[in-house]
Amino acid sequence: WKKEVEEKLVEWFEAYFTWITTHQYGVDESNEKNNHGTWYDVQSGAIAFFLGKADYAKKILEEAKHKRIDVQIESDGRQPLELARTKSWSYSLMNLNAFMHLAVMSDYLMIDLWNYKTPSGGSIRKALDYLLPYALDNSGWEYKQIEKMNNESLLPLIRLAQKKYDPDLYGEWQRKIFGKNPRG
Repeated sequence: WKKEVEEKLVEWFEAYFTWITTHQYGVDESNEKNNHGTWYDVQSGAIAFFLGKADYAKKILEEAKHKRIDVQIESDGRQPLELARTKSWSYSLMNLNAFMHLAVMSDYLMIDLWNYKTPSGGSIRKALDYLLPYALDNSGWEYKQIEKMNNESLLPLIRLAQKKYDPDLYGEWQRKIFGKNPRG
């Protein structure tokens, strides 16, 4: 595209970044302890990274260890703030997706969120491992889920886990849940 289009795009993101990081709506979202806060970090961190504000992005990602992972993922991988929702399965997957977005971004800044463990032993990997058995058989899911449990958003997370953790283990999970030729 043309240089003036890029300049306008950067200008728009600069204005949006200022708004999201200073307006009360953005500040409130940044203080949320559930998926709202995690996705806020994804959005503000990615925009900061795009705008060349690497120090801000790095701060967001470093703080995610204690502000997000410590607070939201228990030692067995449960995400209690998402499990309390009426669509507990859906929100657990959505929040895990946000955590993996943060972890992918952290790779570019030499921060390792993939292997970070909370003081109690919780981690992004444990959050995924907690959910996987229920993707095969959701009859034991004890939490409220007012919609059908859908596994579609789990596939890209399993594929990331194959690359970041264990290709064989998560490849087997992919085959069990999605069959030999999963979509996507």
